[in-house]
Amino acid sequence: MSASAMDVDAPRAWLPDVRRQHLDLDVGFVPGAGGYVQGHTTIVCRPPPTGSGDATELTLHAHELVVTRVTVNDAPARVIRRGRIAVRPDGSDDPSGDEDAALAVSDAGALTSGASIARNACEGMLADARAVADGSADELVIALEDGGVIASGGSSDDVVVRVWYGAGTAMNAFGSQPPDSWRRIAPLVAHPRTAPGANGAGADGDQMLPQSLGGGSGGADERTEALDEAPEEPPGYAGWCNPGDGAMCAFVDPDEGNARFLCAPGSALRPAAWFPCVDDGGSLVHFSAVARVDPDLTAVLPGVLTKTELVEETTTTDDGSTRTRSRRAFDYVSGGVPVRAHRMVLAVGTFATRKIPTSAAHRDKFAAAARAEEEDKEEEAAKNDADGANARFHQYSDNAAESTAHSSTHALHCPPCYADNELPAAASCAASALKSFETYLGRPFPYPGGLTFCFVPPDALPVSMDLRLPAMLGAGVTILSTDRLGHPLSAADLVTSRTAIAECAARQLFGGFLEPREDTDAWLAEGLASYMAGTCYVSSLMGADELKYQRAREVEAVVECDDGDALPPLASPSARIWARGRSACGASAEEVKARAVGEARARGEDPDAVAALEHARDVAPASKPPRPPAPGVDTLVRYKAVAVVDMLERKLGEEGMQKVIRKLASLQGKAPGAESLQEAAIAASKATRAAKEKAAAAAEAA
Repeated sequence: MSASAMDVDAPRAWLPDVRRQHLDLDVGFVPGAGGYVQGHTTIVCRPPPTGSGDATELTLHAHELVVTRVTVNDAPARVIRRGRIAVRPDGSDDPSGDEDAALAVSDAGALTSGASIARNACEGMLADARAVADGSADELVIALEDGGVIASGGSSDDVVVRVWYGAGTAMNAFGSQPPDSWRRIAPLVAHPRTAPGANGAGADGDQMLPQSLGGGSGGADERTEALDEAPEEPPGYAGWCNPGDGAMCAFVDPDEGNARFLCAPGSALRPAAWFPCVDDGGSLVHFSAVARVDPDLTAVLPGVLTKTELVEETTTTDDGSTRTRSRRAFDYVSGGVPVRAHRMVLAVGTFATRKIPTSAAHRDKFAAAARAEEEDKEEEAAKNDADGANARFHQYSDNAAESTAHSSTHALHCPPCYADNELPAAASCAASALKSFETYLGRPFPYPGGLTFCFVPPDALPVSMDLRLPAMLGAGVTILSTDRLGHPLSAADLVTSRTAIAECAARQLFGGFLEPREDTDAWLAEGLASYMAGTCYVSSLMGADELKYQRAREVEAVVECDDGDALPPLASPSARIWARGRSACGASAEEVKARAVGEARARGEDPDAVAALEHARDVAPASKPPRPPAPGVDTLVRYKAVAVVDMLERKLGEEGMQKVIRKLASLQGKAPGAESLQEAAIAASKATRAAKEKAAAAAEAA
């Protein structure tokens, strides 16, 4: 965060620059109520910049999460504002702290007619819509309970924030009620009651989940039976009917033995919907996570899977008895490569798995980065605790380097019913496509844990999947519909499936690892991804002539519809075809300022006229919903982007275009403070290569 984003004279909510974030989650399903994510997150933040003053309030992004506890540097803290709603110390809403609500109360005497009530209701909905659009609805402002200073500008000590929370429509099954302000739009509906004794509390304020809901050894039928036998109770708020529903999508497939699937984020399509974070498109963070699920489920997250283990959890009932249930824990670490918060996704389901070994170059490259990251963690621990025993920092210790060096694989997951025929065909396609991409680029894919493809039923995906972008993309994780699995006996299905897999794999690089700086650059990411997929793999799949014919038909469709009104200009903010309409904000304030000043001077205008634009980019990042163009417009803009890239290839030639793409692929985004990590990774990589050469020379001499 820039220094200008904080008022030195009047301390305001500080939006921190996150260095590392750890998620400790329990993920599951409640029959009849949906899915849930419950646990806590630990956020390690860099201190405010020098000259920014003292920060007494801290802002995170959280979209309709139920927050139960907060600490800052292990000191008790609390939420003081949620969006535009002030929060009392007991957690209830404080209408007096909200200007709009206070205005409505003072004007209550004027509400004497149905017209007045309807007018005020419409004004309230418009205000809510504006708050969502500008991101203020997702702000979660935190302060210490004693009102003290959270951090001082120029300090050398990191700030550690821990937030205990829950998300998902099933949270109410555990007794977690939504805030008062949400109940106005959450109608009363009945929900399945939890089994007796489901309200035990665990250590560190974690709410333990009941045996009958979490999995245990009895299976789904036994859990459902326990819910059915529970006594009736009055209707209640079944999670959040409208609020909170965007956290995730959960689906139980009755045709496949009640197989369960969950994807996050849901229809909100932003990370703040399922975990508290700082949704800053210009900041890179080292994420790690532990996800505990039922023993028969698999959890997939970005990063390197370091270990899986079966754990036993004990809950205490109201009558003092204890119950034990089994959970399977999946541990993921960053592997030395930081990502942006909006690239974090979660897929949980009943999966059959097939793995593909990564190349030797991939393993060597990211083992060095993982070792450098581990050294960086050790330096942080030594800096904050002389004897190296500080639990806040040592909780991140892992075997990422070893896991990356010896267990790095590409993986495909799908429902078991597709394991015999469709999954092997998809694995063959993924292996061929990734090999062709690495050969074309001259380097491995930039994700230490390899690429992962998760195929889930269409009902488990938050939005409808189109042919051009049939997936939800995370950092190395691609979640696709099972409709994109092709049966080996159907040539048409195989072509569709393989084209989709290749397109998604290419977008893990262009548009994924390398993101557009501004909305005006979104077309370039999409065009380069489709070009590389077509050149490297699709042309060999269907033939070069067939691909050229398909591209020609796409150009005809664009020419027919591009009348100057129906389609937005390709390099305009209206052509939001990246990440389903998400705003790109990878450019720094200085870059935007320099470009705006240059454009103003080129037009012969006064550079001071761009002051408003400079200020607009220099404000704190916000968690905003994506705003995709209309489906037909989206498809045509993608066609146009590919056509322009093809035109560039005809100008440069195939060899010249390959050099350009290789140059782009070699770019490495860096977060503030990551330069030393990158240098350490390069040094470790050189040392590894030198050791191998020395060993080979010794072997030849022997």
